[in-house]
Amino acid sequence: MIVPYNLTNVGGISCWLSCFVGIDPKMSTTSKKQKMGGSTSHQPRKFDSNQFLGAEQQERFKEFEKRKIWSEKTFNINREGTFREVAHIIELKKWGELINPPRYINYDMVREFYANSLRSEGEPFTFTTMVRGMHLIFDRDKINEILGNPLTLREGKLCKFTKHVNLC
Repeated sequence: MIVPYNLTNVGGISCWLSCFVGIDPKMSTTSKKQKMGGSTSHQPRKFDSNQFLGAEQQERFKEFEKRKIWSEKTFNINREGTFREVAHIIELKKWGELINPPRYINYDMVREFYANSLRSEGEPFTFTTMVRGMHLIFDRDKINEILGNPLTLREGKLCKFTKHVNLC
């Protein structure tokens, strides 16, 4: 998932979550009780409302702590080499930050981002999340705005990715 969003001074930490960061998909984030609708208690579970949207998201964060986070690798394109046309396009579109992600990543903030962005089964995916109490939008329009390359579509038209997702 591409998540470029400037989180400057979120919780006193300056960080760019523009990394194409992924969480190891090997483990399920839902327990058998959650899948089957079981409950351990009739009382609402407590959670840290400054960090999480709900108790389920806090539990998901705990599951994510057990997983490895895959950071994107940086790469260099020789401007005079075989891929000089690609380097030129990246330069024109000002995508330098995309091919050179940050060296230092706050892994807890990444886990928080994903824990709050994934919805419960049956809920629509909203392209919103919360990190350190800040609500963030990471939909197509916001990503294009951050990249300085807004995608303009005619009314009722869908981009190729949305068409693909709708077919799946």
